[in-house]
Amino acid sequence: MKSVWTAIDYLKQSQHYFKNAQELYAKGERAKATELVWGSVAEAVKALAASRGIDLRTHQSLREYVYKIAGQIRDAEFQQLFNDVEGAHRNFYQEFMKDREIQEVFAKAQEFLRRANELIRRRTGSFYYQ
Repeated sequence: MKSVWTAIDYLKQSQHYFKNAQELYAKGERAKATELVWGSVAEAVKALAASRGIDLRTHQSLREYVYKIAGQIRDAEFQQLFNDVEGAHRNFYQEFMKDREIQEVFAKAQEFLRRANELIRRRTGSFYYQ
């Protein structure tokens, strides 16, 4: 079944999650914040795939798609940024990350989102992420 969401829809959701993550972190809700940071990156991956007519529905499919794109663009750091932020997903359940680590995850997520949006812009000619 093909998704009716477009790349822009996913990017809007990604931005919404990231903003909420920042607000939750400021309130001291670190576990929820890290989960939303992960969600923001996951939605950006879905946006990237949607810009190419691909619908991703599982966590594994997100990872595989990022690895594929990283290989195509010859950017191992793109894959590593994804892997680093993916680790924040576990923090929601285990709350093992310190503030410094969470701040690093936010920075890595921002860089991943910037790069994903640039790839989408190259593909579609539009730029949404601010």
